[in-house]
Amino acid sequence: MNRFLSYLAILIITLSSQTALAHIGYTNRNLGTYTVAGTLVTGSNNSGSLVSSGSSATVTITNQNTGEAGWANGTDARFGDSHAIRAYRFTLVTPAIVTIEIVGLDYTSGISFSALEHPAFSLFQGLAHLAPAAADHDSSPISQAWLTALVGAGNYDGAFNALGSWKIGSDDGITFADLTSFLYVGHAADGTAANYGSASGINGDGVADGFVTATLSLGAGDYSLFAGGGNFAGVSSSSYGYEVALTVVPEPSVAGLIGLAGAAGWITLRRRMVKRPQPADKS
Repeated sequence: MNRFLSYLAILIITLSSQTALAHIGYTNRNLGTYTVAGTLVTGSNNSGSLVSSGSSATVTITNQNTGEAGWANGTDARFGDSHAIRAYRFTLVTPAIVTIEIVGLDYTSGISFSALEHPAFSLFQGLAHLAPAAADHDSSPISQAWLTALVGAGNYDGAFNALGSWKIGSDDGITFADLTSFLYVGHAADGTAANYGSASGINGDGVADGFVTATLSLGAGDYSLFAGGGNFAGVSSSSYGYEVALTVVPEPSVAGLIGLAGAAGWITLRRRMVKRPQPADKS
């Protein structure tokens, strides 16, 4: 066994007794599976409310909550704690145009949640380990071994990278080949650097109005959407309410997609003002 593998084995054994802090799962957060045939879009197996007009399909998952800083904390060199964001999944059987919208909303379900003021999200190709496999989390031995090899011991807060590809593993992981790989597609953030921080390359929508949306051209495959708070200075331990919506429509002609490369490409990032509803009991 070479020196690196010896070091890796020792590190995994040393870390194996640590308590898991964060596990990535998609329970009640499946945005569905979609197929485009000509101009017809069909969707199924989602966790939310699906509305289909034939030429488009939209699913909305309401009454969600997250912290105010989880996404923004994933924009710096220390990465972020995946426990502080929410993971969603969807599958495209065929290529499609996808619009993602996240809006902060007050809601009550047993307890009241104030609206998330600065929603943000990142989209990746790939899915975390699914049951019956053990769930991925930041403090698994293989995740910590990977992060230590990548940036050095103690130089990270978690595995989540809001602005690029990243890896994470489960307690069953033995080697780096067992890690889940999230291939970066793109991201969008509500507001400006005044709330999401000074990291370079952030796609802010310019207006901190509690709403963010982006439209993307995506290839067939499995995708993970990570949503969270875009307030880098946020220190509150409270959770804030929001909803997420996904709309799928057919791709334009091939000629209209010249210049888009790979499995995914950004089309547009837009904004709009949203009037937030008053708190209502949705329990």
